[in-house]
Amino acid sequence: MSATTKADGRTLPWRILRRTVKPYAFAVSFSTFVVSWAILSGVAIGHLLNEFPGQLIGVAGFAAVMLLWVGWWGQRDDWMAHGLFITVGVWAGVWAVVIYDTTWTSVSGWLAFAWSVASGGAWLLEVLDREQR
Repeated sequence: MSATTKADGRTLPWRILRRTVKPYAFAVSFSTFVVSWAILSGVAIGHLLNEFPGQLIGVAGFAAVMLLWVGWWGQRDDWMAHGLFITVGVWAGVWAVVIYDTTWTSVSGWLAFAWSVASGGAWLLEVLDREQR
């Protein structure tokens, strides 16, 4: 481990440009970027994601992505935590709209639900970790 990385058992020792690698934040920012792009481009699944309700979700998704990326680059854990929190709502919104617009058995809807739950867990870990510092 590097001298600047905590040996808490949860912090990865990997660094890029002197910034701690956060794999979940990267993965959710990428998937949120993709779904937001699809929504705002009008190519998302179903009809409602391509209309007004979906456009709100897409804009919120891009806001979350910007908070995650700028927060990582600027080493602002609070911005990243806000970005993670917004992704909870973005993916819950995608889940709700897709399930309502298609069927309860929509794989895309349930994958969105999984992203929402994972983002909620990641956000809780970030907040609890910050409180322990």
